[in-house]
Amino acid sequence: MSTKYIAEEYRLANNAAPLTRIIKVGSDGNLTHFDEKKGYNRAIRHCPNEKSIFLDEQSKFAKLEPLIFETGYLRIPPTAEHTKKFLKYSPENVINGGTVFEIVDEELAAGDALSMDDLIMDLKTEIREKAKEKDGIHDLVALAATIEGSYVTVKDKPVSALRKIINSAVEANPRMFVKENEPELFTQDSKRTYFALRSIADGIIKISTDGRTIYWADTKNVIANVPSSHKPHEFLAEHFATDDGMLLLQKVADMI
Repeated sequence: MSTKYIAEEYRLANNAAPLTRIIKVGSDGNLTHFDEKKGYNRAIRHCPNEKSIFLDEQSKFAKLEPLIFETGYLRIPPTAEHTKKFLKYSPENVINGGTVFEIVDEELAAGDALSMDDLIMDLKTEIREKAKEKDGIHDLVALAATIEGSYVTVKDKPVSALRKIINSAVEANPRMFVKENEPELFTQDSKRTYFALRSIADGIIKISTDGRTIYWADTKNVIANVPSSHKPHEFLAEHFATDDGMLLLQKVADMI
């Protein structure tokens, strides 16, 4: 009987941010899995050119490859058995007590109250209604900037172009705009990301050339140091949600 290979899909757990995220792949031997047969923890690494995910079974030709969640999801092709096993055994997997990512249960997803078609329709209706509001363009710009990862490229676009950007994102990945099984487009998260992108575009806040430091353009005072796994504007948006960051956000909003 031939082996049946099935594609798998993982998502960041608990609506974790940033939605684009590089997870640990065992580059420094810091990821381990308890091997019940051997009775001890074994280091694992994501090296798809090897048969085994276990470091002690890999050759000197092992090639480490990154795993990147885009818009909160990571889809694994049917025949990528090494990657599927690595994700299954990773300590960052919710099933292993981790908090970073979890597998998408297709059967459970199929039973969700909102079908994908209904969800897309609801989201597009919300976009259309927002466009009719007197100051709705501001929310459209904020969300489009978040989707594009750039304020500069959307700031002068008409409502029709902004709607097209957002509708395209909704069609590509409607689950990105769902929280607790409810459609949610114009969120505080998108507004914080907008302010992060705009403050950088307007020259209020600067990013160091290596992308690791965020600082005020006028005083050069450091605001925050950016972890290597984050994009500067995404980390700044996260920082805006903290107690200290809320004061910073208000200051930025007053300057824009």
